[in-house]
Amino acid sequence: MATWRTIDSAPKDETTVLLWIPDMSQPLQVGTWISTEDYRNGKLVRKSERWAIGIWNWTGDAPAPTHWMPL
Repeated sequence: MATWRTIDSAPKDETTVLLWIPDMSQPLQVGTWISTEDYRNGKLVRKSERWAIGIWNWTGDAPAPTHWMPL
């Protein structure tokens, strides 16, 4: 049986996992760690890494997951 693990041990390879986000009204969410890079004229101008569930991508002050579990 799977157990909850701290978010710092979550996979960062776009594997979909079950997330525990205590500051949300529905704290159980399915999510994926995503990494994006923006280029302009062939030069990297921004790299972003964050959790994504559905249409939500966590940045800044948004509620963040604290734990995860494999699906």
